[in-house]
Amino acid sequence: MLGRYKLPPILEYLEDVELAELSCVSHYMEHETRKQRDIRKAVAILMIMKYFHTPKMLIFSMHRHYQLHFKKQVRRLFQFIPEWFAYLNEHKITYLDLGDPYYYDNNRDPATIGPSISYISLTDQLISKDPTVITSILERILHFLQHNEYLAYCNLGIFQPYLDRNRLKEIVSHHPHLYHLEIASRASYLIVGQEPTSLYRMNNGEFEWRHHPPPN
Repeated sequence: MLGRYKLPPILEYLEDVELAELSCVSHYMEHETRKQRDIRKAVAILMIMKYFHTPKMLIFSMHRHYQLHFKKQVRRLFQFIPEWFAYLNEHKITYLDLGDPYYYDNNRDPATIGPSISYISLTDQLISKDPTVITSILERILHFLQHNEYLAYCNLGIFQPYLDRNRLKEIVSHHPHLYHLEIASRASYLIVGQEPTSLYRMNNGEFEWRHHPPPN
């Protein structure tokens, strides 16, 4: 029986795919490879976080489209939401930007710039073409946002078509530090007649949808 023998020290030399395949061979192999798989998972998650976060900075941003493998890293990021928000708390991140990462791209197709921008198309490209998957991911993000400890600013712009204003207001109402929650990638007051897309904490502690920050 395989379980009677000690596995030779080869796990650290296996490729990730090979290690995963080995773990599926039997319960014994699943148990024997667990530690090495956990180590590799932690390393992989940390690499994803560092892709979107510059060390010692308090900003976690999706504006990394100019880097290699951007879309792949975005999809990976949304696979590790609990670990992501644990990282935000651990590093006391105060600024989370999930707005349109291509907004400042000077080489962007002019047809995609302006009020007619399709956020649904953006989520298709970066997250999933399945609305139920996007909704599930958003629900998890909102859950962890509600229990976040340090954020002062958060932009959920890429999820704009899936957001409910009243629910967002309820979710952030007891956040310890959040001052500004934004649901668009461009200032709403630049688009005449559009509803405000910024939720600000007022001087009395209540939140209000506004085009501009509240007076001091």
